[in-house]
Order: sequence, then C-alpha cells, then structure tokens
Amino acid sequence: DLRTTDPRRVGHKALAVNLSDLAAMAGKPLAAVVALLLPRQGLELARQLYEGMLPLAERFDLPIAGGDINSWDGPLAISVTVLGEPSARGPLLRSGARPGDAILVTGEFGGSILGRHLDVAPRIDEALLLHERYELHAGMDVSDGLSLDLSRLCQESGCGAELFLNQIPISPDAFELARRRNDGRTPLDHALCDGEDFELLL
Repeated sequence: DLRTTDPRRVGHKALAVNLSDLAAMAGKPLAAVVALLLPRQGLELARQLYEGMLPLAERFDLPIAGGDINSWDGPLAISVTVLGEPSARGPLLRSGARPGDAILVTGEFGGSILGRHLDVAPRIDEALLLHERYELHAGMDVSDGLSLDLSRLCQESGCGAELFLNQIPISPDAFELARRRNDGRTPLDHALCDGEDFELLL
C-alpha cells in the first residue's frame, strides 16, 4: 500500500525477492530487467522505486539491463526478471535431498510482516560460499513459511523430514507479533508458518 509504504522499500523488495530465487539455486547474478506499469503522473514514483533497487543492484554488481515503463489508470505493477548463471558445481535444486541429510537454514523465522518482508536480504553470498565449500544436496528459499516450503523440498526429493523444534531459529519479530496479536499462536507457530522470510533452506 503506497499510502503507508515508502516506494523505495517496494523497489528494493521487487528486486530482492528475485535475487533470493537465484540464491536458492546458488546462482550468480548477471543482469536484471525491470518492467513498470505506473499510475498516471507516476514519474516521481518510478524514480523512488529505482532508488530502492539501485543500492541492491550495486551491491551484487548487477546491471539493470533494460525493461519497459508504461502508465495507466490502475495501480502500480512491477515485473522483475533476474538472469544468472550456475556455479561450477551446477545449480542447486529442490530434488536432491537424501535420508540422513542435516537440515540447515540461514537467519531467523517468523514475524516478517513487522517490516522484514520489505527489507529482504537475498542470501546470494551465503549460497555461493556454502555451495563451493560443502556438498549441498538440495536447497530453496523460504517465502511461504518454513514448514510449507520444507514439505515442498521433501516432496521434490521423495523423502521426509524431522525437525527439532527447540533448534528452530525464531526471530525476535515472531515473539513481538505473538505478543501483539495475543491470538493463541506462539512464536514457534509464527516461525514455522508466517512466510516472507526469504532465508535459505538447505
């Protein structure tokens, strides 16, 4: 909702979630293409969206290589495509997990709606480093909740998973959201189910 959200954060997220998809496959970013459909008289909005994207693009040496801008009488729409290449070890897929593998994650989970859902930090560097140094069998990023996305990885790999609940990294935001809402959902519930964390699941 642009009435309450800084467009720079919207631009950042639009690029960051696509970089997160690339990180999920341990890919190296090469270029991005951005298409904007702006409300009428949206020039300032376009400038702010790009102001949100450019620091992230610079961080990963990622040229925004093209795209398209149009205006219409409707709301803002953004389409971002990120192009990348696999590392020397090839792409990391969801389908390679094996019985006996450890389940590892980056970061913490839950309560992202308090602000982290806009300030996504794509784990490109972590994915490339881990894929280079260790024998990773499968991976993805967590966008729809740790439990749901883990079930998808397991389905693709034809195996199950066992989680030790006392070892799940719970974000301080999950505790804060549970306190604010006071609806019976625990911080662990939020960590397992909220989504929009954009951390790696390996």
